Amino acid sequence: MSSSSANAGGITGYQSGTSAVTEYCYSTMDVSGYYAGGIVGYHYGGSVNNCIALSETVSGRQFVNSYVGRVAARESAGAVKADNYAWADMADSDGNVISTLLAGELTNKNGEDISSAEAADEKFWADLGFDSSIWKIETGSLPVLAGSDAEGVLPEHLRGDSAVELGGNGTVEAPYQISTTDDLVFAMQQINSDESYRSACFVLTADIDLSGISWQAIGTAESPFTGTFDGGNHRISNLNQVVNAEYQGFFGVTEDAYIHNLIVQGSVTGSDYAGGIVGYASGDTVIEACQSKVDVTAYPGTAAGVAGVNEGTIRHCIQTGDIQGPEAAAGIAGRNEGTIEHCYSIGTLTAQNTGAGGIAVENSGTIRCCAAMEEFITVTEPGTIGRIAVSNTGTLESNYVWSEMELTGTVTDDEILNGKESAVTLISKNRELFPEDMWTLREGFYPMLIGQTDMNYILPHQVSDGRELIGTINIIIPEPEAGKAPVTELAGDGFCRE
Repeated sequence: MSSSSANAGGITGYQSGTSAVTEYCYSTMDVSGYYAGGIVGYHYGGSVNNCIALSETVSGRQFVNSYVGRVAARESAGAVKADNYAWADMADSDGNVISTLLAGELTNKNGEDISSAEAADEKFWADLGFDSSIWKIETGSLPVLAGSDAEGVLPEHLRGDSAVELGGNGTVEAPYQISTTDDLVFAMQQINSDESYRSACFVLTADIDLSGISWQAIGTAESPFTGTFDGGNHRISNLNQVVNAEYQGFFGVTEDAYIHNLIVQGSVTGSDYAGGIVGYASGDTVIEACQSKVDVTAYPGTAAGVAGVNEGTIRHCIQTGDIQGPEAAAGIAGRNEGTIEHCYSIGTLTAQNTGAGGIAVENSGTIRCCAAMEEFITVTEPGTIGRIAVSNTGTLESNYVWSEMELTGTVTDDEILNGKESAVTLISKNRELFPEDMWTLREGFYPMLIGQTDMNYILPHQVSDGRELIGTINIIIPEPEAGKAPVTELAGDGFCRE
């Protein structure tokens, strides 16, 4: 935006009058004029509150004498401003960063600094007071008016403070390489805001720690992820996602995507059909050789260890989290309309209204060669427990359940829904369930995926993220009393704890 004569602003050129108000607005356009401001050119009267200037450049006749301001260029004594922000790297026409020229005077007409990461963070806008009934706000993009078809694509200058560049070009032959937390956040933002990234190929080349990141699911109902994500057998740890919406997970909504060799640890909270790996796996999505070490909660709906809804194929996957859904909970998928095969779950399930299924809640697809080995399944009335599934209109075959699973609540009497009972030691050595091209079977351990060293699940269920080992048992033999045989006691429970 430019004005060759007088006042130029990203929202308003000239504002006057004590009742005039500009609030809850933002602008990304570059501004140039005699008096140039990221939000208002000349603020003569009224108030400017809760506005964010995200221009890359704001340039005036000269920097001195208040001809340039990040929020407003010129202001009168009666003008009121509060809680305004501006992009920290905003520059003038000569490329000088304005905040540097201001020498720390970042209040009133220049606003407080925000980074590119903050501008792309849903929490920043919500905390500033942008109303979700008026604005659609998602991490990785800028707010857009609710109900509109617009997408809040981040302009290039806001796509990362350090100009993150992923190795590769997103093709099958040269997938985008993700090796740091910044890389992963950048990839999430690009996928959610740029159509060309949604169908691209990605690969993890290192373990990633998401501590301190408020995660936004990759892919939405409007813009699903359709590409390939190869976890490289690496772990994404400390996932933390709390979003009051359906289809939450590390991935939100996918369509015909391929996700494999991925390990995710952390927690996910959504409203309905939340999953540890994917919220809604639609179309021909394939989730393969993945571990979900994610505690999943859906309120008031359905939670599942791997996928909230599966229309595609989930195979050779493991679930070890605590799954809670007031409506329903499942070890692998809440609603299965596709295929689940060669998977097992050893987490815990808690549900109420509909119930809990060791593998799925509702099955209209195929579940075969799976094992439900949860330690506890707890369901309160009126829900029911199905050790494999709660309801079935599809195919259930060759599925096994741990015979000593602790069940609290009403258990269905349908044998097909409950699977075949067996000892956990026998299930864990069953090659029908765990074929040798994908699984390593060791005496005394749960099945382990080939190539994934991030697991060491010891039988039976006293497991602490794969790091618990059988410890020392102390034998105490006291001095015998006269005329009595000595009593031998074992101290401890035989397990080491961190």
